[in-house]
Order: sequence, then C-alpha cells, then structure tokens
Amino acid sequence: IAFLDIMPLSPGHILLCPRSHAPKLTDVSPSEARELGYHLRIISSAVVRATGVSDWNVVQNNGKAAAQVVEHAHFHVIPRP
Repeated sequence: IAFLDIMPLSPGHILLCPRSHAPKLTDVSPSEARELGYHLRIISSAVVRATGVSDWNVVQNNGKAAAQVVEHAHFHVIPRP
C-alpha cells in the first residue's frame, strides 16, 4: 500500500508499506519483499512524473537507533527539488 506522508519532507513524499504487520524489513515475508521492490520502482517513477524532480531518496529505517518511529516496515520515497 502506498500513500502520502502526513509529515512530508517535501511535496510528493510517499510511504510504501506491506499490508501485513512487519516491524522491521527482516520481518517482511520474501513474497511481500518482492512485491515491495517491484512497486518501489513504479512509485519512484510516479513521484518523478508527478513532482517534476529528477532526484529523490528512498529511505528505510529499522529500529529506534536507526530513527524508525512507526513500528511497521515502510519505505519513504522523498522527492528532492
């Protein structure tokens, strides 16, 4: 599932998450990991088209020390204007 971040770092900041609960990336099933990887490319392309940027970050944090705030694995796609 993908949706706009409620506290975006820039316009168009998207979160991509697995539907089933997985606190960290290592808890995501192999099949869901494949799906996330597949959709990460599609979401990245859509963000580039929608925002007009040519540069963006993909960020994924695991654990409190790594700045993970929400205990559900997710990827940030952050356009960099």
